[in-house]
Amino acid sequence: MIKAANMKLTLDKDSLTIVNISGGGCPEVPYLAEEMIGKNLKNAPSPHDIGHTLFGYALHLAHEEAKRVCLH
Repeated sequence: MIKAANMKLTLDKDSLTIVNISGGGCPEVPYLAEEMIGKNLKNAPSPHDIGHTLFGYALHLAHEEAKRVCLH
């Protein structure tokens, strides 16, 4: 699990598939989750590109940290 602010991105550690997104009761979380869950970390859309709130930005930070940790 990678966490930034109050947003959490959970990955399957073997396949790097996004399995859960959660955080803060933000109304944007279900939309972000629908767009990202089930996709590989490499191919998932950036929350920065599809999100429209501060929560989308916080998830973007978690997404970038996940890519830094898992893909490099």
